[in-house]
Amino acid sequence: MVSNKEIGKLKLEHKIDKGIFIGSKLYWFCNDKGVFINKAKGIKSSSLSYFDYLKLLNNINITTGVKRDNFWVKWKRFNLIDL
Repeated sequence: MVSNKEIGKLKLEHKIDKGIFIGSKLYWFCNDKGVFINKAKGIKSSSLSYFDYLKLLNNINITTGVKRDNFWVKWKRFNLIDL
């Protein structure tokens, strides 16, 4: 099922030591090489810390504002507020 050479098989990209997976494009993990990787759709993933991902996993709201042209993205319950 996993092969880097055969067409149609899955490619193994990372071996994960520890991870937090909240949604399809909202996750944080540490691979076997000690590299931390995080993704967050709609916001710079660098603006979220490991502890922010833990709070979201435990249904605790976080607030992070990132200026993008004419609106702010606020991650309190993932609401987009138009200015």
